Amino acid sequence: MVDYIVRGDVALLQVNSPPVNAIGHKVRTGLLDGINRASSDDNIKAVVLSGRGRSFPVGADIKEFDGGFTTGIDLQKLCDIIEACPKPIVAAVHGTALGGGLELMLSCHYRIALSTARFGFPEVTLGILPAAGGTQRLPRIVGLKESLDMITRGQQISASEALKMGLIDKVTKGTLQNVMVEGVMMAKSKVREDLSLRRVSKQCVRKGENVEQVLEEAMKKVQRTAKGVMAPLYCFKALKAAVDSPTFEEGIKIEGQLFRVLITSSQSKALQYAFFAQRVATKWQLPNGISATDTTPLRLEKGAVIGAGTMGAGIVMVLLNCGIPTVLIEQNENFLEKGLKTIQGLYAGSVKLGRMSVKQAKKNFSLLKASLDYHDLKDVDFVIEAAFENMKIKKEIFSKLDNVCKPSTIFCTNTSSLNIDEV
Repeated sequence: MVDYIVRGDVALLQVNSPPVNAIGHKVRTGLLDGINRASSDDNIKAVVLSGRGRSFPVGADIKEFDGGFTTGIDLQKLCDIIEACPKPIVAAVHGTALGGGLELMLSCHYRIALSTARFGFPEVTLGILPAAGGTQRLPRIVGLKESLDMITRGQQISASEALKMGLIDKVTKGTLQNVMVEGVMMAKSKVREDLSLRRVSKQCVRKGENVEQVLEEAMKKVQRTAKGVMAPLYCFKALKAAVDSPTFEEGIKIEGQLFRVLITSSQSKALQYAFFAQRVATKWQLPNGISATDTTPLRLEKGAVIGAGTMGAGIVMVLLNCGIPTVLIEQNENFLEKGLKTIQGLYAGSVKLGRMSVKQAKKNFSLLKASLDYHDLKDVDFVIEAAFENMKIKKEIFSKLDNVCKPSTIFCTNTSSLNIDEV
């Protein structure tokens, strides 16, 4: 899982766990063994940490989440050991350094990357937060404001942006071989450097000016853009702990407490389920042998939504934003008019927040056809039912759809509690 290669007086630790070099327990154990081996070998003066294949380690192995990372050394402790190593460790990055991979990189003393590399903390999209010191080390390197953007939004940045922020020390061009060669050169040049100045946990948080205002604005932004979502708020709390805590260790303790709340939440479980479902969806296979690899997908060129309530209006907007002409059906003019006003209000809000231009909003809205007549659905490719949660009503709707839609039309329901088979 981790190759140990000696190049003169430099040890290369290359994570070799395809396809994405996820940091599972075997990789963590391999890295720990490699660090210990290099530390105890008097002939080794420095270490270069990298990934084989297409990328630097991209993050934790999500499959371990349910088990609570109980096997082997955990990533947070491993990062502390890497940072405390008495010999300089250089992270040589190609591909992406995401999540746990970025936390590994932050624990190294020096960092070099290919110009095509990208960096980020996507944990928030899985309903969790960086829990191996990411919320505590990042603001000590790039500053509080930049950390808030990266972690609460899951925002990725390029190598050039990372260099400008101070996240990495050097950018180089070429291939993995190029960044490895330059990484070895950098490691050799740092053998006599004072590493106490490069251990991020020993540095102060770069708060910047007007820290209270920055935190207040960030909090308002999270509340406005992620209403009801736990992870962005807890990411904010962890970063605030980096500012408020008297020591790095105290901040780490709070980070861990917040992570444990998130990892056991229904929101994180749902987001992780969706993560795996999206990947499995491209690998399906039927008992007769037909699979995703030899099947041509149906073209979905026109859709419909039944019900103009809150959920229906939101679904309509998603379809319109994807450029799909959509028919919205309601049972009477009053409900239909209310639904249209809701959709118009959603677009007005998007324009006000700067998410799209007035021109784009008008273009998207023009793809919508409002109707009371089910016969307007005779040529749609799919229908999403978003009516009131009542079995009788839903059965009546699908009975009507059976009579007017073409045989290939896909029927979907937005029910949250009713038995789909019965519907």
